Amino acid sequence: MPLPNITSGTSKRCSARTKSRNLEPCLNLAAHGTAVCRNHGAVHPDKRAKGKSHGRYTQGTNTKEKVATRKEQGALIRNCEDILFLLGAIEGNQHTRGGNLPLGYEKITTIEQAKEFIMKLENSVHE
Repeated sequence: MPLPNITSGTSKRCSARTKSRNLEPCLNLAAHGTAVCRNHGAVHPDKRAKGKSHGRYTQGTNTKEKVATRKEQGALIRNCEDILFLLGAIEGNQHTRGGNLPLGYEKITTIEQAKEFIMKLENSVHE
């Protein structure tokens, strides 16, 4: 199999922009599995430092695990708000949180869906 080249149009180009040529795109090929070439700091994804060994790790508030936990909690809060709207405990048509929907959120519109959600929540607490 021949190596990819720029003229064939099938290879991925470096996404970095050069200062020397009025911010035109770099002409090199991107390194395998990355968005930039070796001159612009490409590191193979398997060899990147993760967690506390990474140079920009500061307090651990934005690790992948913490972000995933916050997304799950956001979906849980949003579902609880849906139930409160159904029961009439909250009036109006807006949620108390921001406009972006958290991942994993499914709107609860009926009492049956609310019962199922509460049962799932109860089962997860007991496990």
